[in-house]
Parts: sequence; C-alpha cells; structure tokens
Amino acid sequence: MGTPARSGLDARPTGVRSRGPATGARRWRTRPSSRDVLADRVAMLAERPGVVALRRRLMPQGRGIIDLLVAGPAGITVVDGLLLDRPPRVARLSGGFAEPRGERLLAGARDHTGAVRAVEREVAAVSRALSGHGHAHELPAVRGALCLPDGLSLIAFAELRLHDVLIDGPQTVAFTASRPGPLTPPQVERLADRLARAFPPA
Repeated sequence: MGTPARSGLDARPTGVRSRGPATGARRWRTRPSSRDVLADRVAMLAERPGVVALRRRLMPQGRGIIDLLVAGPAGITVVDGLLLDRPPRVARLSGGFAEPRGERLLAGARDHTGAVRAVEREVAAVSRALSGHGHAHELPAVRGALCLPDGLSLIAFAELRLHDVLIDGPQTVAFTASRPGPLTPPQVERLADRLARAFPPA
C-alpha cells in the first residue's frame, strides 16, 4: 500500500489493510478472533477502483462503533461483524413478557436480533449525516450488512435478511458493497470525505 492516508480518511483505495498480506492470509484461513478481522476481510475482497472503505468509525455522541463503511458505485454499505460458531436462521417467534412478537435472528438457542437493530441504527445515522448534502432523490442508497465468519454453511443461492439487513459471509457482503452502480469514482471520493468527517476514526 503505497498511497498515504489523507486528512481523516483511511488510506486509498480502501485504507483498511493495516496488516501485512501474509499475516492477514494466515488469520483469514482460520476462525476470526475479532470483528476487526471480519472487517479487514470484507475490505480486502471489495478492493477495486472506485471503492473506498473506512474502518472503525465512531457513531455520533459515542453511541458505538461502526466496523466498516464502504462507499462504492451503488452507494454506501454499513457493515458490522457478528462472530458466530453455528449457522444463523431467521425465525418468527410469538413473543413474551420482555420481547414483542416478530422475526428474530437466531443461532442455536441464542438471539442475535440486537446486532441487526444496531446495524439499522447505524444505517439511519449515515442517512441523516448525508441528508444535508442534497435533495432526497439525489442521495445515495445506504444499506446495512452483518458479516459472519466464513464456513457457516449458509444455504447456497439463498439470501438471508432481517429488516432489510443482509446477513452473510465476507464474499457476499464485499460483492454487495462493491457492486456496479451510477456513482463515478469522484462522487464516491466525495461521499467518503463526508463520511470521514461525520464519523471520525474510533
């Protein structure tokens, strides 16, 4: 990575891979030990001209950390990692005293719906941050994704979503974040600049 970092932005073109390639490759062949490793994996797979990734960004008022923001031709993807050791599923539960009825993200007996809600809050924060920079019809799409470790045997050719948040492994999340779209590379760069100002490094 010979491109220097720029004023609050991570290094171009993605500014994410702070580890050496060999070390990263060894870590990604095994189960990730942290959400940072999942974010690095997505950023590496999404790396291409016209895509900018910003790692570990602070939410407004210190309300949490966004693992990864990816600005690409199709808009912005907000990515959080979710460390699971078994495949997730979306189930409709009848609810109870503490929880309303509705769809939940489950892995084994554990309920991970809170991770989906956190991504939804981050997507809303990104949309608000961009809303002052143009008319509604001119704003880029902002989507959310939960990135899972590789090898969780998700159903092939099926997309797992809850509340419009994509739930999948690094390859699918990276493909979604870097897919073709109407934005030009200069427009993506300007978006990344706005995001970097609104969501400083953690």
